[in-house]
Amino acid sequence: MLNADSAALDHYPGLLAQTGKSAVDLWATLPPRQPEPVGTTLSLASILANPGDFSRQLEVAAAHRQTEPRVLASVIHQNLALEVLGPLTMQLFLKGTTRLPDPQELRFDAFGDHGRWRDQGTGAEVSVATYIEQVADRVNAWYPVFRQQLGVSAGAYWSSTGLGLCAPYTALHDSAPPERLCDLASAWLTRFNCDAKRFIDWIPFRIGSNDCAIPQRRGCCQKYRLAEGRYCGTCGIYRKQRIIATTAI
Repeated sequence: MLNADSAALDHYPGLLAQTGKSAVDLWATLPPRQPEPVGTTLSLASILANPGDFSRQLEVAAAHRQTEPRVLASVIHQNLALEVLGPLTMQLFLKGTTRLPDPQELRFDAFGDHGRWRDQGTGAEVSVATYIEQVADRVNAWYPVFRQQLGVSAGAYWSSTGLGLCAPYTALHDSAPPERLCDLASAWLTRFNCDAKRFIDWIPFRIGSNDCAIPQRRGCCQKYRLAEGRYCGTCGIYRKQRIIATTAI
């Protein structure tokens, strides 16, 4: 298993070469390391240890925005997956090693525009096999708090997690061979011993003359329910109608 995991990324340089993009292009998409913000922040560790306190803060913020606390919680978790798991996984694919998400060093920067996660991690980098095992353990451990204490649905939690873990493939969605990309991305998710693989479907389709591959959620992140929200490009709501519309262009 360790050997198989160690070889899990061997295909990626060849796939990247087929797209006309380079590793430099993908490195440029990663967010720069953010300095510690001025003002109130919460670590993920403190949220997990005291979900009741965080839930009460969500209630206040949700009332101000005239929405539901679970909607904000769902979007906050989606941001965690995309802003933390996504870049860490991208670094793993580009470099072969990466850090693990450390709850003590992941800081939630107030609420503002749904809040922002800042990764202040300084830990040692780990191998592919360790990342696969440890990330699965961590997202499984975080799930009960987000699901039971903060009200995030199973579908929302695991589909957001899956999108974060698939970031290296999503970056190539409009340039890699669609069928191959879908197969590789789906196979990558199955390596994680968690439910993320059950809530993401990779679908090849065509927009005009352009062949693409997109990840589709099986759980809604609820972002469309915020005042300025709208359906995400990966949303599974009305999926059949949307796919029909895109292929008809």
